[in-house]
Amino acid sequence: MKIQHPDVRRIMAQTDNGKQIFEHYKVPIDTMITSPLNKYDSRCTFKVAYCDDSRKYKFTDSSSSTLYREGDAIDFIMKLNYMSFRNAVQKIVTDLKLK
Repeated sequence: MKIQHPDVRRIMAQTDNGKQIFEHYKVPIDTMITSPLNKYDSRCTFKVAYCDDSRKYKFTDSSSSTLYREGDAIDFIMKLNYMSFRNAVQKIVTDLKLK
């Protein structure tokens, strides 16, 4: 079992396991869309769905033939904004007005 950082547990608890984070940034749940992580994507290759194994909402992105990406809402914000874990956590807390 992977040990989670305390900030991750707190954020996931306050955001319905990450669902509200994706929704806040206008990423639909359970719908295939063009990848927000790849500006050259012209096909629907990106999806956010609940993952039973991790008990979090996670994205999968197969927009590149050489790079398959997946992760939780914090990983998504890190990749979307090219930021560190710490900065992504701070952005989420600030943008969603979490405690």
